[in-house]
Amino acid sequence: MKGIDRLVKEWLDKSQEDLEAALILLNSGKGLEDIVCFHAQQAVEKLLKAFLISKGISPPKTHDIDLLYELCVEAGCDFSDLEYTRREIATLSLYAVEVRYPDGVIKPSPEKALRAVKMAMALKELVRKQI
Repeated sequence: MKGIDRLVKEWLDKSQEDLEAALILLNSGKGLEDIVCFHAQQAVEKLLKAFLISKGISPPKTHDIDLLYELCVEAGCDFSDLEYTRREIATLSLYAVEVRYPDGVIKPSPEKALRAVKMAMALKELVRKQI
């Protein structure tokens, strides 16, 4: 396997770990929606970075989903089949930092946590098809 292929696989694997963690926590019934959303955001961030790497682009060190989305569009990623809008996907950026600290102003509802996981799962399918 070429070096770039190996690196893409590593990013995809780490994304899958975050998605699995989000699903386990979501189904735990323990009210850990903030952590579910954090892992969903991380999964999406890593998926988008994997796409960029697959195109030979070094991704920026950022949690900004909207920026990564734009870079993926510029690199040829086709999001037209995605059931979520760019704006909806970009809202995941809120879960990168704000939910991780006690003074965070964001406390996602169970519905928002489920939606975040569904967005991550949809992006997983879309990005993997295009890598």
